[in-house]
Amino acid sequence: MRIPMNFTLEFLEEEILKIVSTKSENNLRVRLCITRKDGGFYTPTTNEIDYLIDSSEIKFITKDKYTLDLFKDFYVYSGYLSTIKTNNKLINTLASIFAKENELDNCILLNERKGIVEATNASLFLIKGTLIKTPLLSCSCQAIWMHLGQFSVSDSGAFHRFGSPVVSVSNIKNIKK
Repeated sequence: MRIPMNFTLEFLEEEILKIVSTKSENNLRVRLCITRKDGGFYTPTTNEIDYLIDSSEIKFITKDKYTLDLFKDFYVYSGYLSTIKTNNKLINTLASIFAKENELDNCILLNERKGIVEATNASLFLIKGTLIKTPLLSCSCQAIWMHLGQFSVSDSGAFHRFGSPVVSVSNIKNIKK
């Protein structure tokens, strides 16, 4: 796909703010879907793009007990294609159905090496003291800003990976809605 020159972060921010400004809710989930324009099946006739921006309300639920299990029927295969967020979430959907049928709140997805990838609907963070761990991109987790592997929080409140600052706690708190 060929990304047009006007498809900048500022353009996307404007488009998202247009959608969000029409909503009365405070906590919104925004989804951006970019697709190739119609034409051709597996061999595209164009490299131009279309996009869709959608938003919906997020309702936060706090639970005293949260049950989950490993989903072992299918695996997320390691590789760079697995780290790209796509609209094909068949394994996540099957794992969610498995969770519902077994009265679980969620399932943890595994890769073919039995390594932890993510939950059916969330990224995973293991926090112990000042140490924070996430699955590595090489484990097939989605490429989001926090998937850094292993890092720690220093006394100053900055996240560090192998001795260099990554992002500070104050930056996280100041992220725009």
